[in-house]
Amino acid sequence: MNKMRTRAVLLSILLIPALLLGNGLNLNGVGSKSIGMGGAFVGLADDFSAVFFNPAGLSQLKGTNFSFYFTDVIPTATYKLDMAGIDATSKTNHYISGALAAFFDVSEKIKLGFYADIPSGLGAEWDGKDLANLGGNFLWMSKIGIFNFGPAISFKASEKFAIGATVNIAYGIMEMQRPVDADGNGTMDAQYVDDGHGTGLGFTIGMLFKPSPKFQIGLTVKTENKVGFSGTANAPLMQQMGAPADSDFDRDITWPIWVGGGIAFMPNDKLTFTADVQWTQWSKIDHIMTKYADATWAFAMGQMGGDKMPFHWEDALQIRFGAQYKLNETIALRAGYYNDPTPGVDETANILLPQLSYNVITVGMGFNAGGPFSFDFSLEYLMGKDLEIPVGTYAHAMPGIHGMTMIVPNIAVHYNLSK
Repeated sequence: MNKMRTRAVLLSILLIPALLLGNGLNLNGVGSKSIGMGGAFVGLADDFSAVFFNPAGLSQLKGTNFSFYFTDVIPTATYKLDMAGIDATSKTNHYISGALAAFFDVSEKIKLGFYADIPSGLGAEWDGKDLANLGGNFLWMSKIGIFNFGPAISFKASEKFAIGATVNIAYGIMEMQRPVDADGNGTMDAQYVDDGHGTGLGFTIGMLFKPSPKFQIGLTVKTENKVGFSGTANAPLMQQMGAPADSDFDRDITWPIWVGGGIAFMPNDKLTFTADVQWTQWSKIDHIMTKYADATWAFAMGQMGGDKMPFHWEDALQIRFGAQYKLNETIALRAGYYNDPTPGVDETANILLPQLSYNVITVGMGFNAGGPFSFDFSLEYLMGKDLEIPVGTYAHAMPGIHGMTMIVPNIAVHYNLSK
């Protein structure tokens, strides 16, 4: 029974990193213009990315609009553990995502449309040889993504006030491959795979107030979105307990409430300054329950508490700033900065989904030659603050020095049918 207890606890520890959906995963935005301005876009919201930042801003679009957005998230993680002789760098992977949107005028005051985007998506993959000192050459890989789609609408109540809303139909995927310490001797000696998907439903509601032609104020609220994941876990070591190597599971993960407030100031026709405060109620994620279809898996995990995963996350507040300068009627230059603190705690630090605090700088450019097509480009660079976990401090954390940087180039193409 002691051996069974040890293995069940190890499996429960293993499952925890598969669900760390912190700011290392969420880039919190879509759209090359908005990202080029540091994602400080709640108070401006004057292109298709308003569906994410503030749907009331869709009222500022003229005529029938189509937009396509493409981005490539390129993370580089580092992990150093001197006592094990490990100084590793993750493989360079490209996590492709993007967005599509179409909007048209129902009337002079109502704008209606449909969007599809991937606001969250990231992962990490390591060369097992670099981590062999932990025990064996195993696969270390993670991949998590959320795909949102739905209708969007805005209503222009007056020249100074507009409201808007989107329906966020979410489809999530997650995959994890990593080793496990099957016999409890402190080294990795068995492979584990976790693969699941699920759906959820949420809403975004926004307002935009223009007290003067040079000043705008925006406010946005995203409701909770519970995604019900179903999938299969594979751990051959369970066969030593008389259970099958595979078990189906169900797990609910709730993306919590997000609130954003922002201002935009246009002192003249060339300059625009923006600033946002964006808050996420991550403290709602205290723990996550997992239900296993196989009776032996369910019993073992239930007895040892492995079906209840502790998180104890903290709320996170982002401060964002952005600016745009129009060189002429064709070219606009953009730049931005934001601080992104991690909601995670040291007790669950791991190398598959690093949970670090970031300082982020962005640059961008817009190009509009006056025809129906216009283009936006931006580059986002996220600099993670190294996280050091001392050896023997936490039962559920990987000791060592964790690091992460990300480069995120992107492009958006717009077509205005009315031009």
